[in-house]
Amino acid sequence: MLMRGYVIYLCFLVITFGAVSTRAQGIPEDASEVKKTHAKMAFDEGRELFTGEKYLEAAEAFRRAYDISPTWRLLFNIAQAETAAKRYGLAIEAFEQYLAEGGDEIIDSRSDEVMSEIRRLRMLVGTVAVTADSDAVLYVDNAPRGVVPLPGPVRVSIGTHTVKVEKEGVVLLETEVTVAGGMTTQVTVRDGDDSATGAKSVADEITMTPEPSAADNAPKEETPQRQLPRVSKPQKGLLVGGIVSAVLGVAGVTLGGIYSKKFADDNDNWEKYRDKFNTSGLLTDFNMAKKSHDDAWTDSIVLKVGFIAGGACLAAGTVLLILHAKRVKKSRFSWAPATGLGVTF
Repeated sequence: MLMRGYVIYLCFLVITFGAVSTRAQGIPEDASEVKKTHAKMAFDEGRELFTGEKYLEAAEAFRRAYDISPTWRLLFNIAQAETAAKRYGLAIEAFEQYLAEGGDEIIDSRSDEVMSEIRRLRMLVGTVAVTADSDAVLYVDNAPRGVVPLPGPVRVSIGTHTVKVEKEGVVLLETEVTVAGGMTTQVTVRDGDDSATGAKSVADEITMTPEPSAADNAPKEETPQRQLPRVSKPQKGLLVGGIVSAVLGVAGVTLGGIYSKKFADDNDNWEKYRDKFNTSGLLTDFNMAKKSHDDAWTDSIVLKVGFIAGGACLAAGTVLLILHAKRVKKSRFSWAPATGLGVTF
């Protein structure tokens, strides 16, 4: 009887712990779903903010979504928002991270588009390099950009920015610097005299030097092979063909207009000499009437050809120029929120 009770007790413990274990194994799945839900909420918030032209807030929302559920596709949205917010340095970093993390999963057309946009944005940025105590945090316009020593200069948009260096809650430096395109602004922090009040450091030196290009620093074999021409040959063909067709069209229509006026004059002369010949019966009046009639007939042929051919050329040129404009616009970067990038939660 006692043995039977032990067996029943052991069965109870096995069933109980088994149920607890099953529930415990289900926790990560539930937590993952909650995580995805929160990421999707942040992503949807970012899209709404972007549509409302609140680009800075949209970038922050997209970054929250990425922090919650990192996926390389979200980096494209972050870069879009940062570009629209004119924080071009952060946009370049997001685009470069997008290419690095996406790798071969990114289709060639998207990769080429991003590379082209990076090249465009590099003309709109300079860099800030800071020399300070180790473990100091660099802030540019109140946004944290890294911990000193930094791996390299920090990209920022051209213009005036607030640079702050902080360590262990103490502000070592806070100053404004002006950044020029393609230039590196070097900020060196010199410690001030320590005091009971904790004196702030001052900028010992702020200098600007040309920013070395990637081509200067990178080995030849590491240079990206995929380069986009500024205007592709098909686009040039459309542009040249459109201009030539439009010019020929304008010339044809103009010729038609000239001969339309000449036709009216010759037709009036024909009617005048015809009526005169009917009255006088003179051969000279008959010849003048015949000549005016023949000239009017020739004028009518020329004006018809001019208007028809010129109109056709003008229409063709207009179509070619519209196609060229659409292709150029398509090749540029779109500010529309990316909805077809496969971002799923």
